[in-house]
Amino acid sequence: MLGAVLLLLTTAPPAGAAPPDGDLTLRAALAAALQDNAALAAGASAVRAGDGRLQQAGLLPNPELKLELENFGGSGSQKNYESAETTLRLSQLIELGGKRARRVTLAGLERDAAQWDYEARRADLAAATARAFVDVLTAQARLALADELAQLAARSATAVDAQVRSGGAAPVETTRAQLASAQAGLQRGSRAR
Repeated sequence: MLGAVLLLLTTAPPAGAAPPDGDLTLRAALAAALQDNAALAAGASAVRAGDGRLQQAGLLPNPELKLELENFGGSGSQKNYESAETTLRLSQLIELGGKRARRVTLAGLERDAAQWDYEARRADLAAATARAFVDVLTAQARLALADELAQLAARSATAVDAQVRSGGAAPVETTRAQLASAQAGLQRGSRAR
């Protein structure tokens, strides 16, 4: 069972998989739990965002272009654009001291942390699903055992009643067998809830 959990942790669930019908296997339960989980979707988005930040951190800063206009729209000899002064500036930031490398390292570490967080959420969800699956199997086994016990108690009560009618047992034995059958039925009913 642990192998199936580990296998599903390393493979993505089938895209667009419908909820399982009929008997539910652990594999199907894990795939259904992992498929539409909002916390996992958020974690995957955080990993993709970390990829983008990592890519952006490795790029050079963009050059800047500035245009300045002075002494225009005035009055007298400086009216309109006749004495306007235009300045065009182009600048490029040159990073020194390994700033870009540190920025890339930081973005990589943040992305790795998001990936580990995603994997931890995925593992926690798979473990919780596996525990719930085992709990359901245990409850089903207990219910089947209670059904079997109730049927056995009912058959025993019928056999004891036949013995009492034939004179092979005391009438009190019928009451005891019926009481045991009723108790088995009650236990079966409590298991079914």
